[in-house]
Amino acid sequence: MTHNHSKPKTGALAGITLAELVVSTVVLSLVMLGTVGFTANFMDVSFRNSKQMVNVNQARDVSENMVKEIANAAYIYPAGITISLNTSDNNSFTINTNNSVAMLYRDTDGSSNYGFTAFFLQNNDGGGTDLCQFSEAPSYTWDDNTSPASGLLNFYGSSSKLISDIDSTNTSLSYILNYSNGLSDEILQGQIGGVDATDPNALIKGIDWQIAQDNVEEHTIKIKELSRNVPRFFE
Repeated sequence: MTHNHSKPKTGALAGITLAELVVSTVVLSLVMLGTVGFTANFMDVSFRNSKQMVNVNQARDVSENMVKEIANAAYIYPAGITISLNTSDNNSFTINTNNSVAMLYRDTDGSSNYGFTAFFLQNNDGGGTDLCQFSEAPSYTWDDNTSPASGLLNFYGSSSKLISDIDSTNTSLSYILNYSNGLSDEILQGQIGGVDATDPNALIKGIDWQIAQDNVEEHTIKIKELSRNVPRFFE
């Protein structure tokens, strides 16, 4: 009787040639690289979306605050007015109301003093643009039958950044005239008397400010609000 002494092929490598083993290793490596790439892309997308969510939430808070400020304004500076702002850390700069909103508000204690606040765009050190706010406590008086835009143009207070990543190129600001405008303009009332939003004697009732944001797809901070306190005419 003849016996076959050859060992049977067993295990995972049974019947696999060296060439097949090399091909399998390469395919497995490619699959692993693809998984790593997908994970990195997913993390990048998640990070961008998280940043966008933070920006959107900040924008919502900022817009609510701005709407309240405008609604309570006693006076809104018309377009084309240059205003000097000075902070406690000796930082001085100017803003122009063609692209900034400046307002006076009445002291809540019932006195005749007025405070000042402004919202403006400012370039930062990183090459971007920030939306900032400047404020000064009530310490100014507003004389009867005068326009603050002709006299109150220099303020001392504090400035803070509200939100970054502003797309200044696609941001627009327009003013809403009070239907009665001008110095004691009871008869001619407003644009009939030749007053427009760039006239220092114009009384502005509200604003329409569309503030576009970078890094937030198709998102704009839309501020359209009317003041409850702007007078019908100077008196």
